[in-house]
Amino acid sequence: MVLLCEFLPLCCCFGPGKASLAFAGTDDGSVVLWDLREPLSMHRTRRIGPDVEWALRVPTFTTAGSSSIETHHHSPVVSIQTVAERSGEKQYDDSSGLSYQVATLDESGLLNIWVVIELSKPDPAGSESDLGLVPGGRVK
Repeated sequence: MVLLCEFLPLCCCFGPGKASLAFAGTDDGSVVLWDLREPLSMHRTRRIGPDVEWALRVPTFTTAGSSSIETHHHSPVVSIQTVAERSGEKQYDDSSGLSYQVATLDESGLLNIWVVIELSKPDPAGSESDLGLVPGGRVK
């Protein structure tokens, strides 16, 4: 499996619990998310040899293209990390659709806290209000 994105990734992390979500911060200030649970039918594949085929996964969600919003990064993202949960809170479970937070830091010192949510019903046509979500994507 190869994770693709438009800009150069500078840092990355997996979501809490199982490694079914991957996050990256890029050199243009974008934050991207891949939902590794998505079916291969949503992505391209490339045959490398007679018995080897790689999945080429595009991001499920990206903040690229929404840089006009004041709270988004305008400098390269140099660190990304899931936010630790407080003691006694229910841990994230892929099957429950709970949300959690991811923190990003850019080279200018701006720290953003993002809320990651799983949609109960993905829209195969995409979202008119959230252009960073790929058609059929469930996590943003």
